Amino acid sequence: MPDTDPASNAAPDANGLDTPTGITFLPGSEGAKHAFYPLVGQHAILECATCHPSEQYAGTPIDCTSCHLDVLPIAHFEGDCATCHTPISWQDATFDHALYGATDCLSCHTAEAPANHFDGQCSACHSTTAWTPASFDHSVVNTSNCTSCHNSDAPANHYAGQCSNCHNTANWADVSFDHSGQTDCTACHNDEAPANHYAGQCSNCHNTSNWANASFDHAGQTSCASCHSSDAPANHYAGQCSDCHNTSNWGDASFDHSGLTDCTSCHNDDAPSNHYGGQCSNCHGTNGWGGANFDHSGQTDCTACHSDDTPSNHYSGQCSTCHNTSNWGDASFDHSGLTDCASCHNDDAPSNHYSGQCSNCHNTGGWGGAGFDHSGQTDCASCHNDDAPSNHYSGQCSNCHNTGGWGGAGFDHSGQTDCASCHNDDAPSNHYSGQCSNCHNTGGWGGATFDHSGQTDCASCHNPPSGHYSGQCSNCHNTGGWGGATFDHSGQTDCASCHNPPSGHYSGQCSNCHNTGGWGGATFDHSGQTDCASCHNPPSGHYGGQCSECHDTNNWDFEHDGNSNCLACHEGDEPDDEDHPQGEQCSNCHNTNSWDTDSSQGIGALNLPTWFQNGAQVSTPRAKQISSTQLASCQVCHATPSPVAQK
Repeated sequence: MPDTDPASNAAPDANGLDTPTGITFLPGSEGAKHAFYPLVGQHAILECATCHPSEQYAGTPIDCTSCHLDVLPIAHFEGDCATCHTPISWQDATFDHALYGATDCLSCHTAEAPANHFDGQCSACHSTTAWTPASFDHSVVNTSNCTSCHNSDAPANHYAGQCSNCHNTANWADVSFDHSGQTDCTACHNDEAPANHYAGQCSNCHNTSNWANASFDHAGQTSCASCHSSDAPANHYAGQCSDCHNTSNWGDASFDHSGLTDCTSCHNDDAPSNHYGGQCSNCHGTNGWGGANFDHSGQTDCTACHSDDTPSNHYSGQCSTCHNTSNWGDASFDHSGLTDCASCHNDDAPSNHYSGQCSNCHNTGGWGGAGFDHSGQTDCASCHNDDAPSNHYSGQCSNCHNTGGWGGAGFDHSGQTDCASCHNDDAPSNHYSGQCSNCHNTGGWGGATFDHSGQTDCASCHNPPSGHYSGQCSNCHNTGGWGGATFDHSGQTDCASCHNPPSGHYSGQCSNCHNTGGWGGATFDHSGQTDCASCHNPPSGHYGGQCSECHDTNNWDFEHDGNSNCLACHEGDEPDDEDHPQGEQCSNCHNTNSWDTDSSQGIGALNLPTWFQNGAQVSTPRAKQISSTQLASCQVCHATPSPVAQK
């Protein structure tokens, strides 16, 4: 045997096998499986030392609060955490209020109520299934004492009495108040009066039946200003209203102006702008404001009053220099010997007028008939720059005109080739845009010529007529002569691109029938064609079906062989004879080889209707009844039958 370590025989220490709490669990043991406290959810991911520090196992608590006391919110539910929480998720908490008699909500939720909230039990309004909507049964409390709960809900300056005096619990909006016998309106409505309103009781003017129809007995009232001080317009007469107005009719105001001369004490602001500053009585009378009169006799200093009456840029001297007090219109000024017209009439000249002295052209005897000596003048543009027409030659007028006469202007065009510099806007619309000298000459504007030799781009100048071939003119025409245009149609098949067919004509390509060698003698291969109606409309009253049902493309004739539906074409063609059947198929009696009926083999050999051969009882044109014994007699239908040939 090997030697043993003496230490192995030593007594176990305090944390050895003699101490159960220091023994680790064997793998797979029941203790390790934690069957007595299953580790699930968030507990399953914890380290053992989280709950068993220093390998202490015995006595470890299993209730939630022992571990989670430090995370418990203030005023939290005092019951077991497991009542609401699970180890799976701490946040998804649920609480069964039914287990705790869910009427004493305040035991848990007292701190959750809003400020000034109803202090009764939450269950009076809320339910445990849904916190909102809440409802309250006002019938279980004294519904007349609304202010006990709703004191803070009333608007500012609201009626201070009980809500139930106006409102009801069924409908808060339908407010009503019995004003009968109420006279102290200001106790409630003091703040509702408009600014500067009558300060007395509302009932002095208003009534409880109709607030709008207010009235006040003004009889005997003279101190209007005590109420209406603020009603007067700006700068109004400051005396008592009763001096001018009466209580019966406010609009018919009157004031006794007799003997009053100091009008400005009241009417100072009534005068128009820049009005005479003296007393109104100097011009007006108290009986009528109109018809003002001022004695201008001997007045010469007009500007003292009429300084602002003169027109803009008017003569700045005294009015009396030109006008008189008897008639303002007959103004006159002595211009004799005056030459400096511009000192007064500078602004009278028309726009862009000659800027020199008026006397250079005009005279004081008459403004008309102005004359200016143009002799030797060549710088016309200095005065007449704006007189030239639009787009006129920009050089000196004297290059073309003379001072002897403005008409008959002449310009030496000899050698000029740049016509467009002056005549660019003179060319007609859509005219050749090159130089005029390419076609015209300065000797005469007419007889213009252009050398078209070698020109092929005709479209740059010549637009073709409407609907004309859109290609170059040179494809058909030549510059030697516009007439006799030719076009090589050889091999052309798309005729429709240039040639629209006549109305109702075949809409296909012309080349299907015509050829470029000659327009006449058009042919169309009808072989195999059956849709004749697409090109050929039938005659009036003709069978409306396809022509190919009766005709063929080799022969227009119609073969009736085998056709029995005669009425499709010949309805209404039968004889107007009462003995002839009307509306019956012709093929019942006739055949397409011979119109005559064949009775040589007896009536049974005729192509008679089935109903006839079977002896059916029907009405004939003569209202005769045909029996089976009469089938052999033609006389049943035919009064005078034709002899039947015997074979």
